[in-house]
Amino acid sequence: MATACFTDLSGYKFQTQSGMLKDKDDWYTFNRIEQYNIFVSTQRSERATSNVGYYQYVSDAEKAKYQSGLSLHVKYLGPITVVQKN
Repeated sequence: MATACFTDLSGYKFQTQSGMLKDKDDWYTFNRIEQYNIFVSTQRSERATSNVGYYQYVSDAEKAKYQSGLSLHVKYLGPITVVQKN
């Protein structure tokens, strides 16, 4: 998965502090969930086990943050291959 340091992204110098913090939180929510799902996928393929499930959102708000983070990744990193398991 492509990664970038959030603070290195262009286009934020004119955004409000609260907007930047919200986007940063959404960015890292997406990263955290994707990393977990990648780990699960790797475990399933290497060990042929299916007893570990993919990430389940704890709330609708978290799902919205994930989707916003996904949009930010696509916007700033370009189209990337993301397989959403949820």
